[in-house]
Amino acid sequence: MDIGGICGSGIARMSDEEDEASARQLREEAFVARYVKGLLEPAGRDYRQILTSLWLGNGTASLAVLSFIGATWQDGKFPPQLMWPLTCFVLGLISMGVGTGIFLWTEGRKVRAVERATSFRELPSGQAQSPSERAGLTLRNVRTKAALLSAALFVLGCIIGLSELWSAN
Repeated sequence: MDIGGICGSGIARMSDEEDEASARQLREEAFVARYVKGLLEPAGRDYRQILTSLWLGNGTASLAVLSFIGATWQDGKFPPQLMWPLTCFVLGLISMGVGTGIFLWTEGRKVRAVERATSFRELPSGQAQSPSERAGLTLRNVRTKAALLSAALFVLGCIIGLSELWSAN
């Protein structure tokens, strides 16, 4: 019996098994990457649409309350309970504005830091983001935090406004 042949074929077989396992791992990673990309592309579009909707919703609601105040203004007075929903909607707008401002400032700093780099080693560390972070779908994103606060204020303003209308009738 040739021991070298046995050992040689065992080594070759292990190498083939390792190659197959490695190829399987690469296929699985490629599948997961395509799956994640398929989830994140629509999520990114939805995220941008949500941000726009919060701007428009809080702005429109603020104008509606102000219009209602103008229509009900009598003898220099208006129903003071309207200040609560108006305050919520305006704070929602402020939240969106602050979140957008901070986002623009931090992103500008990141871009300028990368522009100053002359080699790969000079690139700032800690700037790599996961796909969900790039899409804004984490609480590390200041726009997401501001949008969540704005959404809560919008809902609160709507609830207060509606309850005021119900209680007035």
